[in-house]
Amino acid sequence: MRKLKHYILLFFLCVGYPAYSQSSVSLDSCIAWSLQNYPLIQQLQLIDLSRDYSIDNINTGYIPHANIFAFGGYIDGIPQLTPNTASEPWRFMGAINVEQTIWDGGQMLKNKKLTKTQAEIDKQNIRINLFELRSKVSEIFFGILLIQEQKKEIHLQENNLNQSLKSVETAIKNGTAYYSDLDEVNVALLNLDQKLSQLRALENSYREMLTMFTHRNIVENTVLERPVIQMSLNDSIEKRPELQLFDNQKKLLDAHNPGAGEALPRVSLMGLGGLIAPEFKMNQTSLNHLLMGGLTVTWPIGGRTYTMGMDKKRLSIEKQKIDNQQETFIFNTKLSLSQHASKIRQWDEMLISDEKIVDLRNKIKKSAETKYENGTITMTELLRCINEASLAKQNKDLHEIQKLLTIYQYNADLGY
Repeated sequence: MRKLKHYILLFFLCVGYPAYSQSSVSLDSCIAWSLQNYPLIQQLQLIDLSRDYSIDNINTGYIPHANIFAFGGYIDGIPQLTPNTASEPWRFMGAINVEQTIWDGGQMLKNKKLTKTQAEIDKQNIRINLFELRSKVSEIFFGILLIQEQKKEIHLQENNLNQSLKSVETAIKNGTAYYSDLDEVNVALLNLDQKLSQLRALENSYREMLTMFTHRNIVENTVLERPVIQMSLNDSIEKRPELQLFDNQKKLLDAHNPGAGEALPRVSLMGLGGLIAPEFKMNQTSLNHLLMGGLTVTWPIGGRTYTMGMDKKRLSIEKQKIDNQQETFIFNTKLSLSQHASKIRQWDEMLISDEKIVDLRNKIKKSAETKYENGTITMTELLRCINEASLAKQNKDLHEIQKLLTIYQYNADLGY
């Protein structure tokens, strides 16, 4: 099963993505590629097209509408209007009614506003998802950077242990060291090799995810550039896409808010033409056609008029819900900003201490190496000093990356 997954991933890398590999990539490039290739971004254009078609359909309300009526058949009970003339019972009657809306109380304008506002809400939801995508990509990117720092430190430890291994081998030949010292160094090297293997597997997993997001081959030898991120001095969260979503949701409720136009009459131009065959004889005249023109007024009285007040109250409650959601979002975001700012200050203080600790640990390690050569400490004690010096350097490097990540998260909370 594991081999099958490997082959499927290999197929994606060979077919779904460009054949070339990136020599180096930056965080901004990875985010830009991810946004460009994320399938959801195509919906922005589809929403615009759907909105335009819906508005075109609404505009058809201003196009004249025609209704055609035709009837042919036997009509009984037609009075004899002309003396000594039999009335023909078979008749064909046809009529066409044409109406042109002049004023609809603002309903079509309201429907267009509803369509546009709903489209903006749909687009803003997509922008929020794309904003969250940026966070996912950045977390993967920084995760790889953290792993790379750990790998560097392991390689440094390996170099130190290899030097110690040569020293032990020389000491054994001179009779000043034991083979058990050599075994301890080899065990330490094997432990480092195990850690390195685990980190490589984790890094490959992260790189595969980054490759899928960016549609670029982020292979093992691709260098990820450490970003230079400055903490934003602006503490306003007005750029967060969620705030625009709340505003659009309230605009949609305002557009739904029933107005006086829903209780006003609709006015249209009307034209009516009719044809009757055979014609009706009426003494000296005959009736075979009918033409009418004028205005039609449609006025819904009652019904909607009675429910408008309740609808306004319901929409007011819905708007209060959105206001509450917005206040909660602002509170949580500012709380997150405060936590990130506090953590950044902690990283600054910690890095100052890290620098001092690294210097002291390196001095202790050099002293331990000299003591071991003089036979005053054991190999176990020397290895402990070497590991502690390496761990101090590793902590410093990790804290630098973690500080960058926290700054990025702080800026992301602001909407940057």
